[in-house]
Amino acid sequence: MRLVYSSKENKGRSTVQHLCHDNAYFIAPTTIPDCKSPQDYAESRSKVMACVSDIHIDSYNLIFARGGLVYLRYSASGSHNGEPHNGIEPSGNKAAWHAEAMFEVQDGKIKGWVKEWDKLGIWKQLGWMKGDDKLWDGPSSGFAPAPLTTTEASTATAEPTTAAAAKPTTTSKAAAQPAKTSLATVAKPAPPKTAGASDSVTMCGQCGGIGYTGATTCAAGTCKKKNDYYSQCL
Repeated sequence: MRLVYSSKENKGRSTVQHLCHDNAYFIAPTTIPDCKSPQDYAESRSKVMACVSDIHIDSYNLIFARGGLVYLRYSASGSHNGEPHNGIEPSGNKAAWHAEAMFEVQDGKIKGWVKEWDKLGIWKQLGWMKGDDKLWDGPSSGFAPAPLTTTEASTATAEPTTAAAAKPTTTSKAAAQPAKTSLATVAKPAPPKTAGASDSVTMCGQCGGIGYTGATTCAAGTCKKKNDYYSQCL
């Protein structure tokens, strides 16, 4: 954690290579689905470090270890005082957040890493949101919000036509109101489907594990076992 969160020591993938097994996995599907290994995460985090150069861990709130699993809950903070982020110049805006990490350790090295963090809250505090509030901004983006395409921008700003405005609809008021977006509704994965469901599992989705009752057929890739409790379509 110290290496990954250090703007001086984190130089990308090579920074944590010696601490991880070659086939180590990394799971953060609600915020960083493009990262598949701790090395991938270190690489993506190094890009954020360039923008938030004073980022640091303030405290470890909870730590326990049992049977090769290590759980951390920690608090961190930092400010946008480094390089521009997706065209946004350094503002000095500060952010503070909590995060959780579960490590699977084997033979003294990291075999797996599952992470949950409030990316949406952090991006809002730093003033990095553009357009829709997106938790994930696309592959290899360094967490930069993706700009709207010309078609999307035209659709988003288009005024309703006179005919459309004059014609009443039967849609109820409740149905017409857009649902409020919050971290709980955006970041929380949909509940697993019951066994026997015809739908297949999308890429990076869970497809097996102890206690899992959802679909086990991958729409793309194959179902690979990460540990006894989690298998993932890769």
